[in-house]
Amino acid sequence: MSSSTVGIPLARGMDDPMPELWPIRANSVRRTVTLHGTPDPNWASGILLSGIARDIAIGPGGEITWVHSAGLSARTNGVGNILMIEVSDDAHHRSLTEELKGRNIGPGFRGHVAKLGDAYSESSLIGCLLDELSGMRHVAGYGSIVSAPQTPGFLSNSPQVGTCAGWRAGGVAATASGESILGDLPTAPTIHQLIKSDDAWHYEEEVPFGTMQRRRLLDIYRGNDGAINIEMWFRDSLHRAVDEDGALHEYVVTGELDSKGVLVAAHATPRTLPMGDCPLAAEHVTLLLGRTPNQLDEGVRTHLRGELGCTHLNDAMRFIRSTDVMLTQLN
Repeated sequence: MSSSTVGIPLARGMDDPMPELWPIRANSVRRTVTLHGTPDPNWASGILLSGIARDIAIGPGGEITWVHSAGLSARTNGVGNILMIEVSDDAHHRSLTEELKGRNIGPGFRGHVAKLGDAYSESSLIGCLLDELSGMRHVAGYGSIVSAPQTPGFLSNSPQVGTCAGWRAGGVAATASGESILGDLPTAPTIHQLIKSDDAWHYEEEVPFGTMQRRRLLDIYRGNDGAINIEMWFRDSLHRAVDEDGALHEYVVTGELDSKGVLVAAHATPRTLPMGDCPLAAEHVTLLLGRTPNQLDEGVRTHLRGELGCTHLNDAMRFIRSTDVMLTQLN
């Protein structure tokens, strides 16, 4: 299977998925996160969610010297309201159903998570998994489109216009008529094909075909003059076959924190994006320079709103806040 075609293809943004990921680096710390969303039994009825996240520290010989893991299991109804949710890490296992049942994982969900306390902060592993639920609500929407193609013309007068670079007013998507939002999802390697060694990624069980996947990788290591180098990869994909995924959104981001922990360099490279104007958001990540990792949420809200940003790239830049926790191990 080489592609999943939905309706009449809309002009694509980028179709260049990463063929493989870089190997683990000596004297570094790596965070990897996966969130799966599977229709239950179809997208209109509900979503089964499973996630796993891991931090590892790599020593001077390339050996893993420290490991910390976390997991998430949840279920929502068809509109994204939580029915059940449990989280765990190396220290404990806890049901959050009582606190979050009925909450929608879409807009406003992060505010409810913030009320859970510091143990679930956005920079913790469990916090990262909870934070990803909002993004998965978007990705599940694409899954619904793939499984049940829309009637031609559904882009006309879309309320999405103006919400991001891909939906800029007067752009490719905003002026389309009778075309599909996705077109052909390019063939992409699975995570097992992307990594060079088993140590490079946490263990993942096989998931059903038709599952939407969101994965992140963040590496930090010390550069010159005490600066911290950042290498990050992100991909949303559709699991189509044992040895093949369909790439939906994908970026590689590099950056640098100076010796005071301030972001002084950032560069985003789009690899796979669905619509013709989506790549325009990448150049605007430099608007976040001059902030510390824990100030990036505010920076994204202030500078990357609307047509200057991309929902998925914005989340990737917010993910840099993880360096606050990771630096403890690097040091």
